[in-house]
Order: sequence, then structure tokens, then C-alpha cells
Amino acid sequence: MLWATEDRCFEQTIDKYRYKALLLGIRRDEHGIRAKERYFSPRNKQFEWDYKDQPPELWDQFKNQQHGDSTFVYILLLHWTELDIWMYIQEGDILLVSLYFCKE
Repeated sequence: MLWATEDRCFEQTIDKYRYKALLLGIRRDEHGIRAKERYFSPRNKQFEWDYKDQPPELWDQFKNQQHGDSTFVYILLLHWTELDIWMYIQEGDILLVSLYFCKE
């Protein structure tokens, strides 16, 4: 499993292992620019995302065809809210790392 926090790290990993797709767990409510993200989100060879040119997603019709050297990012939790996450953790009795709640 790949864990990365920067696009550059994603780009290097994609180049090294020749991945054609990545799974992400970002949410639309985390940042305003993500309102334009799509469940199937194409990135070019430089792992750049053209947020101004996003096709509409109409119900279950997703644009998911790859072209050339593009890479797809599949964003599975895009429609979830922070409350959805916490409810899922509580209902599933999922343990959290104590460092998550650490304060200085």
C-alpha cells in the first residue's frame, strides 16, 4: 500500500512502478477546490489535474477511459463528510492511533 502526502511523491511512485491508477480517500468537504474533483479523476503524465476541465458525473455515468500516459485517481470517499467518517469509525468499532489525538 502506498501512503503519500505530496503530489510529487505520487508522481515518483507512479513513474517507478508504472501504476495506471491510485486509490485516494479525500473528501469534497475538506477543501473548496475539491468540489470539482470527480470519482474518476484523470491526471496527465506530470500528475497534473486540470480542475477547470472536469466532465460532469451524471448519476452512474462516469468518464473512466484512460488515454496515453494518463493516470487515474479513484476517489472512493469523495461524497463522505467528516461526520460520516466518525460514524463509520464508531459503528465499526475501529481503533485509532493515539497519536491522532495527541496535543502538545
